[in-house]
Amino acid sequence: MVQATRESALSLAALRAALGWSRALLASVLNCSERALVNWENGEPVSAAYAARGRELQNLYQELATLMKPEEVGAWLNTEMEEFEGQSPVDLIRRGESGRIWESIYFLRAGQPD
Repeated sequence: MVQATRESALSLAALRAALGWSRALLASVLNCSERALVNWENGEPVSAAYAARGRELQNLYQELATLMKPEEVGAWLNTEMEEFEGQSPVDLIRRGESGRIWESIYFLRAGQPD
């Protein structure tokens, strides 16, 4: 049985607003349908797997917001970067490679080139 949670519904809407993203973009990053995202934002329970993806994105947002202006995080996540072989952080998140972003954040915080 898949456990669902209601607490993620509000955080997904707040996260989407903080990132300045459309529902289509957030749904794409979470790998869900826009209809599911609308339902979750309206209070439907979120399955554990999608809640975990949402928390990962929220954690990335919160960490990045300490390194740059919070209103710039959403655009930064959508920017193709040489560091990621011309891919955007969003591309990495979609493929489950957010660890590469965390590694980059670690080196940035440590003041070391990656």
